[in-house]
Amino acid sequence: MTDNLFANQSSLSESGFKAALERLQCHAKIGTPNSIYIYDLVTHHTSCCSQYSVPALLGYSDRHIDGLGPLGLAKIIYPADVQAVALHFQQLNTLASWEVISIEYRMQGANGKWCLLRSHDTPLHWSEEGFPLQVLSLVEDVTRAQQPEIELMMAAPTIL
Repeated sequence: MTDNLFANQSSLSESGFKAALERLQCHAKIGTPNSIYIYDLVTHHTSCCSQYSVPALLGYSDRHIDGLGPLGLAKIIYPADVQAVALHFQQLNTLASWEVISIEYRMQGANGKWCLLRSHDTPLHWSEEGFPLQVLSLVEDVTRAQQPEIELMMAAPTIL
């Protein structure tokens, strides 16, 4: 899997890529479905990903995601989580080379059910000024592992 990701990134050293991947893997739960991808902070697009993209992890086809328009995946983030996800993406621009940041948020699967995702992100490629240009991300579907917590989270807005 790392060979496929690395093959698409000619500007990265293999050792730098592997170091970034190791930083993420120590945060991941073994056995959870996941997606590893490189996100370009300049173009705001995924430049390449592992076998499963985040939409595929949620059961969506590329055609369905394209049909969501300019907001794309943001449309299927649980409304109460949108602000936290936006702040997380802003933090990516300020990460040091050794940092890993993580966030949990909900996204709606193609089946209409809400999934709990955990994203771990670390810088991969920097500008000459030292700002991250690309981040390596590992997104895990932790829905099954945390089903009781999810049910409480989903019920919380109705309790208040």
